[in-house]
Amino acid sequence: MLVITYREVELDQNLPFNQVLMNLQRETSTSRIKLTRLDRSDTERLLVELFAEDVTPEFLNMIYRETEGNPFFVEEVCKTLVESGDLYFEDGEWRRPSNIQELTIPQTVRVAIQSRIAVLEESVQDVLQFAAVIGRQFDFDTLMAAGSWGEETIIDALEKAEHAQLVEEISSERGATYSFVHSLIPATLVEALSGLRRRRLHRRIAQVIEELHPSDLAILAHHYFLAQDKDKALYFLKGAGDQAADRFANEDALRLYSQALEFEKEDNERFQILLARIRVLHLTADREGELVDIEELLELAEELDDDQTLIDALLAQADYYIETEHVRAKEPAKVAAKLAKDLKDPAQEGRALYLLGAAYWFGSNYIQSQTELEDSVERFMQAGQPGDAIPSLHMLSLALVSLGEITGALRAAKKALEMSRQSGNKLAEATSLRRVAIVYIAEREHEKAAPYA
Repeated sequence: MLVITYREVELDQNLPFNQVLMNLQRETSTSRIKLTRLDRSDTERLLVELFAEDVTPEFLNMIYRETEGNPFFVEEVCKTLVESGDLYFEDGEWRRPSNIQELTIPQTVRVAIQSRIAVLEESVQDVLQFAAVIGRQFDFDTLMAAGSWGEETIIDALEKAEHAQLVEEISSERGATYSFVHSLIPATLVEALSGLRRRRLHRRIAQVIEELHPSDLAILAHHYFLAQDKDKALYFLKGAGDQAADRFANEDALRLYSQALEFEKEDNERFQILLARIRVLHLTADREGELVDIEELLELAEELDDDQTLIDALLAQADYYIETEHVRAKEPAKVAAKLAKDLKDPAQEGRALYLLGAAYWFGSNYIQSQTELEDSVERFMQAGQPGDAIPSLHMLSLALVSLGEITGALRAAKKALEMSRQSGNKLAEATSLRRVAIVYIAEREHEKAAPYA
């Protein structure tokens, strides 16, 4: 039995070998097996074989994410973790890290990738290196505008890189969009650049993307951040963070806000970024991180000596306590409501009264809860912001159900449903539907509740 292993890319480079394969394939006893990357379950089997014990889901996810199922990469990354001491054997079992913040590319992997790149012409290598700075995915228009090569040179380079199975065309958008076939290929290419050159290339690429695709806020933030252009990086990091938060891409939003905070030292701007990050931490129930940010927020509010920022900080604190120790939410909510009333800011007063009403409801003081929540709705209407009254109507419906006032509770819940649908806010609409169902269930009208639920 004869077993031959080869890369498809090698066929054109070795015509005699190509002829041998063609002759073999004419034989009926010849079988061809195309090897692909391992999927997640096969990667787990490989790791179990390597370590002679089961692996945790966290470790599997980490290795699979970094290697994308390439078995050679899997083995070499694990060897590197052992050599670095991040992975060690103790008390009869392997101790593994839960995550890798920054993976160092193993020397063996780097050499393997470099050997595949080295056979290409120098001009092709230059284009690929520039593309790698753009990112794992890059488009022809950006590469053309940011680089110094002619159109034919870039097309020729990309065709040769595709043939070498280093990149692949994934879309016809923006002239054409390409992706490196593995994340470690662009990482290896970029490693060869000096820090100064890398920063200059990121700045040039960012300028081109800002001109060609100004709505790509996260990509612009990434390049200006790596270019160490503080002002531009801050502007796009905040914008991209808000964009991610609006579509509930919470991990992205937290990462972008955190990067912005690395740059921002101005108290007022830092306050606003912290406030945005707190909203995402609150939504994802990261109470520990939320509390740390709130404490800094309160310190900044004191330093800024501004009642508007103090109201924001107090509202964030009250919101945190509603989810943790509702009894403690009343004090910051009351102070915020008084400050907002003194400033004649009905919208902020409405938010404070909503939190106060929620705190009373959790404390089973339903009459006081009703009073605060009705006042909250009224303040939002005065401010011309009826959409912000939706959470107050949600909570009001619960307070009225608790008081046995079913008609009023149903009116509040259905009003919230109508307003949430008008606003297009699906999260608010889902909550409104649930509130209507709760009111019907309280009256044991389950058939009416079911469609809303």
